[in-house]
Amino acid sequence: MPQIEITTGYRPGLIGVVTRHFSQNFWAHCGFGAAFEMRVARELADFVERIGAPNLQVWVAHRGDDVLGSIFIDGDNLGDHKGHLRWFILDPETRGQGIGDKLMTRAMAFCDARAFPETHLWTIKGTDAARKLYERHGFELAEEYDGDQWGSVATEQRFVRRSK
Repeated sequence: MPQIEITTGYRPGLIGVVTRHFSQNFWAHCGFGAAFEMRVARELADFVERIGAPNLQVWVAHRGDDVLGSIFIDGDNLGDHKGHLRWFILDPETRGQGIGDKLMTRAMAFCDARAFPETHLWTIKGTDAARKLYERHGFELAEEYDGDQWGSVATEQRFVRRSK
């Protein structure tokens, strides 16, 4: 079986695969439905349309043509030269193999190279393994609240990593 590789940049089918990974994961974890999936797909399409801008990048973990994970940095959408970590997801088969740490390391090196004073991410409470990874890479919980914008109540969390 081929090794898992991490490459930079867009790959054909990326919008669909990442949308599927997010939709299935958050359906299972929180019961998020069609509204969540549609927003992920729309925002991913918007990101891909802007890819190539200096403050945007994506890293993809894949085995051959099979996308197994991703992480995106959008340094334009929050304003004030802040980084926004988005669509960090791993296929369940890759979890626990250090792939998430490798993706996060590359993304944070990009944020540091762009001199973002802060990098933000949003997640849902209860994703404990991901939270430990965020905290190892310098993120701290900045706020949380209960929201129902995706069709079921979940505690949304914003984490912030400040530059060193």
